[in-house]
Amino acid sequence: MQREVIHSRGELLFSKAIVLSEGETEEQSLPQLFTKYFGNNEFSMGINFIGVSGSGAKYRPFLSFAHDFNIPVFVFSDGEINTTKELKKNYDKIFGETDIDNSPNITILDRTDFEGYLFDSGFAKSIENAIVEIDGTDAIDKWINKKQGTQEKSRKTDQPPCETCKQPIFDSSLRDYSCPDGRKKAMLEILDAKKPRYAQAVTEQLCKLDSDKLPPKIIELFEKIKVGRIL
Repeated sequence: MQREVIHSRGELLFSKAIVLSEGETEEQSLPQLFTKYFGNNEFSMGINFIGVSGSGAKYRPFLSFAHDFNIPVFVFSDGEINTTKELKKNYDKIFGETDIDNSPNITILDRTDFEGYLFDSGFAKSIENAIVEIDGTDAIDKWINKKQGTQEKSRKTDQPPCETCKQPIFDSSLRDYSCPDGRKKAMLEILDAKKPRYAQAVTEQLCKLDSDKLPPKIIELFEKIKVGRIL
């Protein structure tokens, strides 16, 4: 806690609430969307948004800090099975047995990460507009033409570890954008390649929406903060 929280984020001592998330996109987006939703910025309302740069145990020092200093803490988490399992394990160690799917302090995306959730929730146009704004109207088509048939990044599978070396089993395949969701796949790869660059552009596109038209899980998080923090 001293190394991860007190030394580098001493301002949290004065927080009225802390909101934790995993990735760069969420850390950039959530404070600006919070301002859009409530009409006041997070600092003026005593809210600190923190990206923990990972999942699972990465949350623990911040959860311990919030618990020990009696500061309300909220979590906005990706929804992959292993991610939620690790979140529950570490949250339970600090706060006791918790039903994270129905917690007033935890918001979990639907079995995907933040970017995937935006696509699945009908915000593909906002993402496409962000890419076009930065790289031009033909950026997605250029990516598809350049990457079609190339090797994808290796991904860890759910297979049992190798019996010989005990290491996880990874798999990779060739990119194919001819499938029905090929364009979505290309846009997700573009975002993943330059997350810090696109995070702000995606956020600006979302901020053009009316407050009640923001992604539902983000509204859910903000309403939980409103109730738990009594905004």
